[in-house]
Amino acid sequence: MIHKIFTSMFCFCLGVNCAYAQPAQSVAMPVILKLQDQSIFTERAWIFLPLEGDPLVITNDEPGSHDVRLPNEGLKFGYRSFRNGFFWDIRRLIRKENNKEISQSFLFRQSVNTNSVQWERVGQIDTAYGVTNYMVPLDKEDLFIGISPFYGYVKDDQASLVAIFKLRKEKLEFQNLISLPFGTSKNIASVGTVTYPLPPLRPGESPNREPLKIQKCIISPSGLRPDLWLPALLPNHLALASSKAGVIWLLSLKNGDFHKMIDLGHLDVGDMEKLGHLDHFLLAATPDRENRLVVATRSADVLLFAKSLYTPPGSPEEVAVENKRRFKEIIKEMTDIQWWALDPETGNKENLKGLGLFPEHIPFDRQGQLRFLFSPTGKVHMHSPGSWMDLVSNMGLKMPEHPRETGEGSAADQAAPGKK
Repeated sequence: MIHKIFTSMFCFCLGVNCAYAQPAQSVAMPVILKLQDQSIFTERAWIFLPLEGDPLVITNDEPGSHDVRLPNEGLKFGYRSFRNGFFWDIRRLIRKENNKEISQSFLFRQSVNTNSVQWERVGQIDTAYGVTNYMVPLDKEDLFIGISPFYGYVKDDQASLVAIFKLRKEKLEFQNLISLPFGTSKNIASVGTVTYPLPPLRPGESPNREPLKIQKCIISPSGLRPDLWLPALLPNHLALASSKAGVIWLLSLKNGDFHKMIDLGHLDVGDMEKLGHLDHFLLAATPDRENRLVVATRSADVLLFAKSLYTPPGSPEEVAVENKRRFKEIIKEMTDIQWWALDPETGNKENLKGLGLFPEHIPFDRQGQLRFLFSPTGKVHMHSPGSWMDLVSNMGLKMPEHPRETGEGSAADQAAPGKK
């Protein structure tokens, strides 16, 4: 699924922040996200937002459940969120103009109290500075926070993965970037350039071609990239997290400002490029019923071993192979999982080890697949690869197996961007 989304987003982005220039030395690889699903507690309901399939709603005052169908317009082009009693979803609509196909992003919303396939079209999303794949409303009227986890946003030689948008006349207009700080750096993001190889020369095409060059958001050091996805949604905060370095950024849902950073890995900036053998340190993060952010990490020792067996660039290949082999051999015995409850307002953390609430030992080869969430009753459920059937069956519910996509929508709908 992620690769399909990336491919469609790549094709969509080719017209964004583009220029032509001389070839660069390297081509950036696609961003790989550490996946997790969302569960959200409200005063009257429990919301389950899986990466695949339809959302599930369990209400307190009306026993039972219902699923919320996907929009019947356009193609999936992002990830759903939930806030203020509505689900929010981004769709890509294609219309024809002068025999050309024009692709546009739109934000849709659907009330939590219905499962109709008819969603309300909120507005067209500005893509002049980047492609938004996740959006959620702020408390401040008509303001939204947008996230672009792949290429980010670039404006005026500044960059970020996070931006603020304002709804005006059915247009979600780009407002400004939100910086994510770390240590002495005010922003982990900067502007970089990706150059794509030229396709084979077509008959009659001029050989004096130049490759396509695209500006993008570069995260430095790369180990700090906020790749834990979906971001965790709390009542007043949105949590972005780096799975490799164990750093969490909390953004305010009142106005979109950066609120607080929590560092669980405690690494120096210089060490964050030395974690190449390690896939993830921070494994999952989700809210509990008390609206704390509960986080699972591996033992901090894996960071130490990853650093000690780091292979500098230019080292002989046999050294790199041996260091990787030794790292894998050592960490097979590291089954410890650390559990923390974080207060999003203060940043205070509580060690949950020894309370008997969570598994404290998981085989290392299964740790990278770890997902967990809290059910409507507050019970912890662990994800077995490919499903949440333990959660669903224990509640006596039936989970939709596949998302209900219905195609591109009618030509009349797509021809009227302002239609709701």
